[in-house]
Amino acid sequence: MASPTGRFSIAAQSKIMAAAAFTGSVLPSWDDTEIDTLPAHIVKPASVKLGLMDMETKSLDLASLSSGLSKLTTGTLDTLTLGASDKLLDEVGAGDLADSFKHRWVVLWRHPDLTRGPYQLIWYESEKAKQPSGFVELTRGAVTITNPTQVRKGHPYSFELAVKDDEDDDGDFRATFSTETFLEKVAWMNILEDYNGEEEFVDNEDIRLYAALPKMHHLDYKQLPANVLAETALKCGYIHKQGKGGAQQFKKRWFVLWHHPASVEDGWTFLWYDDQDSNTPNDYKLLKVGDYNVSVDEDSKKNKKKKKYGDRFKIEISDDEGTHKYVLATDNSLELDDWVEMLMSQEDVNGQRASAMATATDFGDDEDTPSLGKLLEEFSKPKIEGYMLPVRPIILRD
Repeated sequence: MASPTGRFSIAAQSKIMAAAAFTGSVLPSWDDTEIDTLPAHIVKPASVKLGLMDMETKSLDLASLSSGLSKLTTGTLDTLTLGASDKLLDEVGAGDLADSFKHRWVVLWRHPDLTRGPYQLIWYESEKAKQPSGFVELTRGAVTITNPTQVRKGHPYSFELAVKDDEDDDGDFRATFSTETFLEKVAWMNILEDYNGEEEFVDNEDIRLYAALPKMHHLDYKQLPANVLAETALKCGYIHKQGKGGAQQFKKRWFVLWHHPASVEDGWTFLWYDDQDSNTPNDYKLLKVGDYNVSVDEDSKKNKKKKKYGDRFKIEISDDEGTHKYVLATDNSLELDDWVEMLMSQEDVNGQRASAMATATDFGDDEDTPSLGKLLEEFSKPKIEGYMLPVRPIILRD
């Protein structure tokens, strides 16, 4: 079978280039399958996910090799000498081996003969390509999916994939993939994580509910678009935020109070954007119980007829960088009360979440024991002092 690391030796690639193109319309059995000869249309029906992405890797793929081979005037495919292979690398050029993004049709796939085992990530020059540019086997426990340490210019929605080769350190595979949208990036990261985790079967309900959200360990608050958080936000809306220094003018900002619906940890996140369509927040702060205080500016409320932005509240947040103080103003007193009540309710919400989790994990055989679905349905709309909180349910696997 083909190399599990996705790196092809010169000899292997030469053999592929010399072989007749795959012309069959039926996928061979797994025992007879050579992944590096499969055309794109053959793997499409059994694919888990596929699509066009920009891909950056230092690995020499078949497309680059083909370009280099066409320039060679010495050596043959069957007897490619060391000197000829060195010349090949020169002909391919540093640009093909250096970090540069290329359009690739990417397919996450496993042969339909297999019901267990790793998936293959295969990439082609196009959706109609007759053979892959490369592939990598996603061995469980060897795959790492992360956000890039730096956002690349022109590629704001990218993620990094690494596959460890335990037998050969030089065989480790690393690549960066870039998508057109944040949602597509999250979809690829989540499905790669799900289908290559320790569990063989994926909870499709989790995928459906949280398809637009990064997994907890993939969270990068600096890259969260405002509209992605709207469905699962605890509360969101426009608030006027007072600036610091100088005239201290108020500026209208879109605020989101958010907690990842799959998280059972304490702490909310308070993010603000230029507007509700912004792709990245201006800033954000983590709100942990005991580390922040919320209070109504009673003086402004009493003199609201004389003072613009009279419905004000203050929030002080303590973190490792110190104490941050913000003065915020709503458009009316009703919104003021809603925001303050919500921000002050975190301790009660966390208590209900913990209680639901404890009950859900302590089922017995008694027929009177509530079902998990009923329990979470009831928990999905907790009430605190008569105020309905839009908290999403935590989805647990039965």
